[in-house]
Amino acid sequence: MNLVILGAGGQGRETLEIAKAIIKDGKTSYNFKIDKVIGFLDEKHVSSNDPLSGFAEKIIGTTEDLEKLDTYYTIAIGSGAKRFEVFQKLSHVSQKPAILLHPYAVVGERVFLGDGVTVAGGTSITTNVKIGKHSIVNVNSSISHDCNIGDFTTISPGVNVSGNVKIGSFVTLGTGCVILPNISIGDNAVVGAGAVVTKEVLPNTVVVGNPARQIEN
Repeated sequence: MNLVILGAGGQGRETLEIAKAIIKDGKTSYNFKIDKVIGFLDEKHVSSNDPLSGFAEKIIGTTEDLEKLDTYYTIAIGSGAKRFEVFQKLSHVSQKPAILLHPYAVVGERVFLGDGVTVAGGTSITTNVKIGKHSIVNVNSSISHDCNIGDFTTISPGVNVSGNVKIGSFVTLGTGCVILPNISIGDNAVVGAGAVVTKEVLPNTVVVGNPARQIEN
């Protein structure tokens, strides 16, 4: 089956590499087999200086063009809120979101990935883990046992989530942060890069540091 990537920025280009790795591996990516990436859908136009100018996969239209294509899709935008905006625009289309699982990610059997989830290479997800729709788990992150992660959440590179952690929807975990066991992180929260979370993070808050402390709502 074909795949189109919605978003041609950095996250989109990284997602392209994940898709290419899946194609090269020749295995089914969780819920379907990728035969070809047909291009990007993005509101921006490719210029002569655009990093995509050397790619075989070009920007072939905007998100509104998805309904014309015979393809699966993935929303490859770093911000969970912006992914949700795009998702809302697609409520009328019949095309289905792909689940992208890099062949070099280690994922246990008792792991549920929601529609549109992307899991990058070097990631480890152990057992009894649920990840909600259109969430992204970036490179070299780890998620331990019995974790529940909401929709449209972004886990940045090198994040370590310990066991029995509950993470809400629209959460952003910054690069290299650590979440200790039995912690709850509320919806729309942001955990800063390198933070060590030792206690509950309330919804709609930003925490930074070691130990992580709230700096703003």
